[in-house]
Amino acid sequence: MKKTKTNKQISYWLRHKPGKANLILDEYGWTDINDILKALNNKLSKEDLIEMNEKSNKKRWEFDLPNNKIRATHGHSLNVKLPLNPETPPDTLFHGTSTKYINQIIKEGLKPKSRKYLHLTDDLSMAIETGHRHGKLVIIEITTKLLEDKKFYNTSKNVWLTTNIESDHINFFPWTSTDEEVKKILKEELLRELRRAKRKEIDAKNLEAIMRRVDNDDVLFYNKTQDKYYQIHLTYTKRNLKGFPTIKEFNSFDEWLENELITENRYYYDI
Repeated sequence: MKKTKTNKQISYWLRHKPGKANLILDEYGWTDINDILKALNNKLSKEDLIEMNEKSNKKRWEFDLPNNKIRATHGHSLNVKLPLNPETPPDTLFHGTSTKYINQIIKEGLKPKSRKYLHLTDDLSMAIETGHRHGKLVIIEITTKLLEDKKFYNTSKNVWLTTNIESDHINFFPWTSTDEEVKKILKEELLRELRRAKRKEIDAKNLEAIMRRVDNDDVLFYNKTQDKYYQIHLTYTKRNLKGFPTIKEFNSFDEWLENELITENRYYYDI
């Protein structure tokens, strides 16, 4: 029996579907260890479960050995009571995801979906591992100091839980989301530079800033009327520089993801 597969199977029972293994959870998510072993056809011992959990870089369970109990530490879709106390998180937390979710995340922010809490980690390698499981990897970085009103809970060594995180606090470094005020400033700068350079090849009035790079002055704009995306390098200068602002056109958000964000995100984190 492969340990990784067994680890995930037990977590699935404890978090989501205890009935699949004939387990009975109390209101705090605890169940009898012997019932877990029985569901595994007694191929493992209690000591095997403890060792498996200790060796995992993402400890998924905790034990109440005097009462011979086990429960999942986090990740429940079931309504269980977990004794969570707010703690001060590290300055930076990561979330590994797939490119197929990026458009939705930019519009709606990060949400727990079917789980009670959103899962973040201070371990980049763990975020990378999680993201790879969902498809083409993208790393999201959260600066927690900018979320002073939000509560964070530490459930195991590298796992932090919280509620929704709004889109303007989400970074796909070197690309980052922007709030409405910054979007307005970026569009005004673009219009100024296009007028000065007498550039008329794009419908600038209908552009909306979506994201910008933190390591240079590239901005991703979206034209709703044409359903096109433009990556434009702003100069922030009063001089008329030949060939600027530079403009790259993309026929879809997925095309931009594939050719720009994925490549730069992986390079940024040396993945």
